[in-house]
Amino acid sequence: MTSPRPAAYKEKEDPSSAVQRTSLFADSLFLRLKWPLFQPLTDIRVLDIDAAGEPHWTPLFSRAPGLQHTIALEPVTDPLRTRIAVVLDPVDTWEYWEDADASDKKPAPLILEGREGGTITLGQFVTEVHTYIAGLRGLLQEALAADPNGDVKYFFAGCLGPPRNELMAQELPTFGVFLVDSEMEDMDEWWENVVGWVRYEQNI
Repeated sequence: MTSPRPAAYKEKEDPSSAVQRTSLFADSLFLRLKWPLFQPLTDIRVLDIDAAGEPHWTPLFSRAPGLQHTIALEPVTDPLRTRIAVVLDPVDTWEYWEDADASDKKPAPLILEGREGGTITLGQFVTEVHTYIAGLRGLLQEALAADPNGDVKYFFAGCLGPPRNELMAQELPTFGVFLVDSEMEDMDEWWENVVGWVRYEQNI
């Protein structure tokens, strides 16, 4: 399943229209993640670009307890939110729920609340969403009518939610997680493009 080009990568456009469409979600941070959704958390990598412009993939979470990349402490929304809902888009929008009049069986969103009343950080988001999605693999395979043997590798490709100008109208903003998979994409090319997008973002 393909994904739209990351929202952090934008063509030049009218500033007023850009503000209207700017996501509440911290796209530019998550663009840097190589996040395999059904692998251990310690397999997640963060893209760092050094002073020479060379890319380096480093662990988000170390195997040593308590050690993590500094990006893990960054907030996932701007402006800050202490409570959000998250769904896995291909499962949440599966036409079966409506066709079979089975909306009552659709998985409930994951409700994320900032620890100790604080903001939700990238590290908390990744940890809790990773666990939530792990429990939806069977439904994902049914919704996509693919991967019967569980051989496809799925990666986080983005998260879409309400734009900032609609923030006040939503007490509990909902974000849909999108995936990219090894069946539909040349993953080597995908990550080369990600490096290009991150370089572009950092040079704006």
